[in-house]
Amino acid sequence: DWPYVAYRDVDTGYSKDLWRVYTTMLAMLERVRTDAQLDRRRLDTVLAWHHLRFVTAFLLARTPARARDVVRELRRERLLHAAPAAAVRYLAPFLGARLRRRVQRSAVSA
Repeated sequence: DWPYVAYRDVDTGYSKDLWRVYTTMLAMLERVRTDAQLDRRRLDTVLAWHHLRFVTAFLLARTPARARDVVRELRRERLLHAAPAAAVRYLAPFLGARLRRRVQRSAVSA
């Protein structure tokens, strides 16, 4: 009879602060790194993918300085070698799916 979740879209909301979301994600990734059952190559690819998502998000948000900060973190974490595989395996399909959804939504609203 009542909602289980109330979603508020406000400018000061947690998800609006990309840098805060990114730094929180770094802490979660550190736990994944220590607990992961994946082989090293696969783990590096997955970790690189999460950084690439934020590089893309910061570029789309028109904050290239933050995108560069994420690339520096990718390099500092020694994950740069895994970025090409992460881009092909995870980033390209992710962006393709997002684009398809946008095109479908715009076709429905047209």
